This record gives sequence, structure tokens and C-alpha cells, in this order.
Amino acid sequence: MDDEPTAIKVITEYFEQIQNDLNVTFQISKFTSGKELIDSLHVVQYEALFLDIDMPQDSGFDVSKFLRESNNNIPIVYITNRDDLMQQAFQYKVLGFVRKNHLADELPFAVKCVVQEIRKTAKRITLISAQKNKKTKYEVAVSDVLYVESLDHHTTVHLINNTSIITREPLSSYLSKNAFDGFIQISSSCILNHTHIFSIEKDTVILVNQEILYISRRRIKTVKEQFLQLSRRPIL
Repeated sequence: MDDEPTAIKVITEYFEQIQNDLNVTFQISKFTSGKELIDSLHVVQYEALFLDIDMPQDSGFDVSKFLRESNNNIPIVYITNRDDLMQQAFQYKVLGFVRKNHLADELPFAVKCVVQEIRKTAKRITLISAQKNKKTKYEVAVSDVLYVESLDHHTTVHLINNTSIITREPLSSYLSKNAFDGFIQISSSCILNHTHIFSIEKDTVILVNQEILYISRRRIKTVKEQFLQLSRRPIL
């Protein structure tokens, strides 16, 4: 969040480089006002926020205060020119403070700290790929799973970085794992992560990557009710 579009452009370019260095994939939303960001928080569950402090309205402090008063402990990093506000900034339990005139030096470290914090608190599972004559083990954050589908005696786990892992573990075993409490079964062969749902329209689910999945007719009502309960937000 920054009220200067040029600053957002520069910061985004740094993020693109940092994700390559850390071997992670970022999905970035950009905001030029605190109100826009706060409104979006009712719709999307972000894993971290990078905020400018000095804004015309709804400053980074205002957004942080709103979050902390809502008992939301999402990692926050301030990116600002206001060095004089550093001490005040940490009253909101922020993870980092980056000076705009030191982006190249300070932003990579701050982002690395954020990624480590997310990984530390994220639920993780171990997946064993079902390749012929070779088994490969993957450690995956459940938050990175888009959906899991069963097809032709195999189960495929689809991730947000556009990769898929084929396993021999049945779909029913994922439904029984506590780590998958936030998943919704939309058909007999598919469960999906509710945090990656953009909208539900009639008998389809549109994911944040614009992929479309179909809901079985007998599950439409249940899927919508579960989504509303899990996300606490309206369905389009």
C-alpha cells in the first residue's frame, strides 16, 4: 500500500527479483489508499502486508490499528521515508521497517523474515509423488494448495505456483487430515481451499487464478453455506 504509483512500481520490481532469489512465488495486490486495503481485507486473506505510513487518509498506522484491534496478527512491514516514526511504528507489533531510500539493502531481508514467519506458522504436509520406480518427497504448506482432485486412481494436488503433484494417497485421506479443515468438497472427486476462492457463481467456483471448477448439483447449497461460514463474506 502506497499513495504513490511510482513507488508501488519500484517496490513490485524488487519483489519480482526477491522471489527468484528465495525460490518462492508471490501473488501481489496493490493499493493506493488505506480504505481500499481495509475493504479488501473483508474479501481476501493476505499472508503479509507492506504498508506506507505517511498517507493522505487512512495511513499505515490506521490500517495496522484496525488489524490489531480485530485480533489480526498478520505480519506487517512498513516501507516509508519517515525514519522519525520508527519507534512509534513498533507499537503495532510490526515485523520490519524498510526505508525507501534503502530499498535495495533493506527490503530483501524484510521479505525473507516475512517468508520465514509465514513458513513457521503455516500448516505443512508431506506429499509422496507417484512417479514410476521413483518416489519423491515434497514438504508443502497447506496454504499453497489450491485444490485436490481424484482421477484415474491417482490424486493430484494443485498448488498456487501452477505446479501439480500426483500421489497414490486417496482423496478421502486428505479429508481426514486436520490441516485440511479449511477445504470444501465440491464434488466426489475434488476438495478446494476456501482461501483461494474468488467467487461462487451458480454451479461454478472461480479461483483467484481465474481457474473454474464445477460443483456437483447436489452439493451446491452445502458448498455455498460452508464457504460463507469459513470466509464470513458474501457470495457473488
